[in-house]
Amino acid sequence: MGLTAKPTSTIHRATLHRCIGAVAALFVFACGDGTAPSTSAPPPIDDGRPLSVAVRTHLLEHPENSSLNTFLSTTEVQVVFDGANAVWVQASINLTIESVVREQARDSEEFDRALRGEVGFTTGAVASVLPRTHVLPDGWNVFFVHDLGGFVLGIYVAEVPAVVCAELDRTGQRDLGGSVAHTLAHELGHSFGLFHAPCTPEGNLMAPGCSEGDRTRLTESQIEVARAQVRYGRPYGVR
Repeated sequence: MGLTAKPTSTIHRATLHRCIGAVAALFVFACGDGTAPSTSAPPPIDDGRPLSVAVRTHLLEHPENSSLNTFLSTTEVQVVFDGANAVWVQASINLTIESVVREQARDSEEFDRALRGEVGFTTGAVASVLPRTHVLPDGWNVFFVHDLGGFVLGIYVAEVPAVVCAELDRTGQRDLGGSVAHTLAHELGHSFGLFHAPCTPEGNLMAPGCSEGDRTRLTESQIEVARAQVRYGRPYGVR
């Protein structure tokens, strides 16, 4: 029996189909549809066990700029963290102080202009005064300054990554276990992947400027998002 040759057009179609399939598979993997395995991704199922977040704390000093020269002691830092932990316990997330570093803030005209109210307090303006020598590059960092001019009490700078908090509240008081701890808890919420929430009668930790309801409250979906980010092992926005 003689062999029957497969038509050339059939071979070309089969090859084309294989190529298209390979390209499609590569595209799905590159874009990340959630099905491709990732060594840096958290386990698929949250077992609900308590999670710990190690935070490197930076106390900024500056010989000339009093706004950047914090007076916090390590004992007072712990008071702030205890207050923030009282908020995050509802998500079974515990903040620990990995270390405390005292370092000099960088000089920045952009920050000074924001402090004078000439420009807005952007993340770029705040980032410009943060030293990077002792930053945990893929971990959680908190920088404390004396005050931010009353314009903001805290801010999350994903590019560093770092949370920046003032030790003075809008009234000029050092309410470390109260308003300062609340600011830290709120800004850490951003580092856990949470965005601002609307002000409702129930209240919410992530509702800025809201005086109604429980200002420390988190919804179940917020807790789920925050725990997933912590289990991922790095702050939101850090690749």
